[in-house]
Amino acid sequence: MEKEYVKNEEFKPFLEKALSLSNTFDLFFIKWVPDSQNKAADALARKAIQNNNH
Repeated sequence: MEKEYVKNEEFKPFLEKALSLSNTFDLFFIKWVPDSQNKAADALARKAIQNNNH
Protein backbone atom coordinates (compact mmCIF):
# COMPACT_ATOMS: atom_id res chain seq x y z
CA MET A 1 0.00 0.00 0.00
CA GLU A 2 1.52 3.28 -1.04
CA LYS A 3 -1.16 5.63 0.17
CA GLU A 4 -3.84 5.21 2.81
CA TYR A 5 -5.13 8.75 2.83
CA VAL A 6 -6.62 11.21 0.38
CA LYS A 7 -5.86 14.88 -0.06
CA ASN A 8 -9.33 15.57 -1.45
CA GLU A 9 -11.98 14.52 1.07
CA GLU A 10 -14.45 13.81 -1.77
CA PHE A 11 -12.44 10.69 -2.60
CA LYS A 12 -12.31 9.38 0.98
CA PRO A 13 -15.44 7.15 0.78
CA PHE A 14 -14.03 5.44 -2.32
CA LEU A 15 -10.68 4.77 -0.68
CA GLU A 16 -12.39 3.44 2.45
CA LYS A 17 -14.54 1.10 0.35
CA ALA A 18 -11.53 -0.14 -1.61
CA LEU A 19 -9.58 -0.76 1.59
CA SER A 20 -12.51 -2.58 3.18
CA LEU A 21 -12.69 -4.92 0.17
CA SER A 22 -8.93 -5.40 -0.12
CA ASN A 23 -8.82 -8.55 2.01
CA THR A 24 -11.14 -10.34 -0.44
CA PHE A 25 -8.41 -10.37 -3.11
CA ASP A 26 -5.30 -12.53 -3.32
CA LEU A 27 -3.37 -9.52 -4.58
CA PHE A 28 -4.36 -5.92 -3.95
CA PHE A 29 -2.48 -2.66 -4.23
CA ILE A 30 -3.19 1.02 -4.64
CA LYS A 31 -0.72 3.10 -6.56
CA TRP A 32 -0.81 6.87 -6.49
CA VAL A 33 -0.30 8.46 -9.89
CA PRO A 34 0.44 12.20 -10.10
CA ASP A 35 -2.29 14.32 -11.73
CA SER A 36 0.15 15.37 -14.42
CA GLN A 37 0.32 11.74 -15.57
CA ASN A 38 -3.35 10.98 -15.05
CA LYS A 39 -5.38 14.02 -16.14
CA ALA A 40 -8.09 12.13 -18.04
CA ALA A 41 -8.83 9.65 -15.24
CA ASP A 42 -8.73 12.43 -12.64
CA ALA A 43 -11.27 14.46 -14.63
CA LEU A 44 -13.58 11.45 -14.97
CA ALA A 45 -13.36 10.67 -11.26
CA ARG A 46 -14.20 14.26 -10.33
CA LYS A 47 -17.13 14.29 -12.76
CA ALA A 48 -18.49 11.05 -11.30
CA ILE A 49 -18.27 12.43 -7.77
CA GLN A 50 -20.04 15.64 -8.77
CA ASN A 51 -22.82 13.73 -10.55
CA ASN A 52 -23.25 11.42 -7.56
CA ASN A 53 -23.67 14.38 -5.18
CA HIS A 54 -26.57 15.93 -7.13
